[in-house]
Amino acid sequence: MSNLNFKLTTVAPKDTNEYKAHINPGVHEVKIVDITEGTNKNGKDYIAVEFENLNGTRTHTETMYCSTESGIEWTSRRIKEIFECLLPSTAIPEKLIVAQLKKAFMGKPLRCMFLGEEYEKKDGSVGMSTKLRLSNFCEAISIPGSESRFEFDPSKHIKRLEDLVKKPSSFIKPVSNDLDLEDLDKSAMDEVSF
Repeated sequence: MSNLNFKLTTVAPKDTNEYKAHINPGVHEVKIVDITEGTNKNGKDYIAVEFENLNGTRTHTETMYCSTESGIEWTSRRIKEIFECLLPSTAIPEKLIVAQLKKAFMGKPLRCMFLGEEYEKKDGSVGMSTKLRLSNFCEAISIPGSESRFEFDPSKHIKRLEDLVKKPSSFIKPVSNDLDLEDLDKSAMDEVSF
């Protein structure tokens, strides 16, 4: 067995004859049904983990991108969370290959929190995309649902299209040209160093 080498892998095409609806936003009991690796069109390495609800009618594929050049720590935080959820008493190896992940994860049930985000489709209608939270997104299915740490609230966990249009990016700060330096407290200026 060799370590992950994303540069030498491709993603096999899926059977397109079988369509399953996407998992909706919310808390769902799911199982991992496939793990693939590849490189996107921009040359960024990834692992795609496909989740399926327990009755097999809905799926969700989460793409997790490599976070280092070596490809070893590609999804360390997210894979570690899945690993600890499914195999809590197993030591996590430093290096894993996709075959090991498949053996460890495939078919095992877990509970996940899926977030939603509305978007405008080409025809002008509103669609809904689903994604896992960045962290604290899964827990063992052995935890009773009534004791789950996940509480899905659509007002908090679904980004609505009208909210995205109304609120510009939080990274954009309004520029004000009416700042009068004469009005600043001179003692406050003494405390600031540049």
